[in-house]
Amino acid sequence: MSVAGNEIKVMRGKKCPTSTPAPSADDPANITLQNGSSRNAAVVVLPENNGSQKQLYCQDV
Repeated sequence: MSVAGNEIKVMRGKKCPTSTPAPSADDPANITLQNGSSRNAAVVVLPENNGSQKQLYCQDV
């Protein structure tokens, strides 16, 4: 899935990957979520890091 710098995405039935991708200049940035149960959800955001690099953050909820 892709996430742009102005988005917060909540994906039902998914879980965050075991490792977070390295920072990049890509916007939108891509992340591969793991399949989860119907009770899992993942929240993904792409905040700006230092003006040129961005870091995806993923949190299981």
